[in-house]
Amino acid sequence: MGGTPVLGYEERTRDCYLVRLARPEGWPGAKPGQFVLIRLGLLGYDPLLRRPFSVYAEDDDSIALLVQRRGGFTARLQGLLRRGGALELDVLGPLGNGFELRESGLHVMVAGGIGIAGLGLLALELSRTQPDSKRVVLLGLPHEGYLGLGADFAGWGCEVRVSTEDGSCGSRGLVTELLGDVGSPALGGAEVYACGPREMLRAVARWAGGAGARAQLCMEEMMCCGLGVCLSCVVPVRCGDGWRWVQSCTEGPVFSAGEIVWEML
Repeated sequence: MGGTPVLGYEERTRDCYLVRLARPEGWPGAKPGQFVLIRLGLLGYDPLLRRPFSVYAEDDDSIALLVQRRGGFTARLQGLLRRGGALELDVLGPLGNGFELRESGLHVMVAGGIGIAGLGLLALELSRTQPDSKRVVLLGLPHEGYLGLGADFAGWGCEVRVSTEDGSCGSRGLVTELLGDVGSPALGGAEVYACGPREMLRAVARWAGGAGARAQLCMEEMMCCGLGVCLSCVVPVRCGDGWRWVQSCTEGPVFSAGEIVWEML
């Protein structure tokens, strides 16, 4: 796919922004947890490789990406968006395997910072398919200046609880410290989803196992090619009596918490 027009741009925090793109030609619809590869191909090939971004939301006419300015590509993209005018991006996707949505009375979504970008389409899809379920979003942020990252989730019918590193909003501490308050200690049947830093995902997996809840984790591994060629995003998963490396871009980025061999990471 190529030449996908940008329809809108909105700054959510000082370094995070929402980009809305026209629905690419032939777009089959994304599963929550899938991603796209973006390149400024119509403006040259610097950088050469596309960059991966989670599909944050979609509707009949558009898809949305929630982006954090972290390096040259995202800074350049933000600069172009701020200037306004017509802009088209080279979009490839949707790619990867997404979350499996199961029926449940309680869905718990855990995000660390920009990891919330990987949970937006999940929350939106759950609001459409399971509107009577309880949907809780636990969001860990550096400080209150990042509250804009959770702006959409209340509108999608989620209860949003926040922790901040400095205590400027919500609870002070790690987002995983909020997990004990999401429901009954006996959480059999609850569905847990998480996206964020590796140590946060490890803590979520440990908690879910102890609480009897199923957990699916969107691994934020560094993807260079995003197509299963470069082997830069491998994750160790259980295989029979042993384990093997798999590429998170093709066999993930979503994995069952019980699959991950944490001691190898």
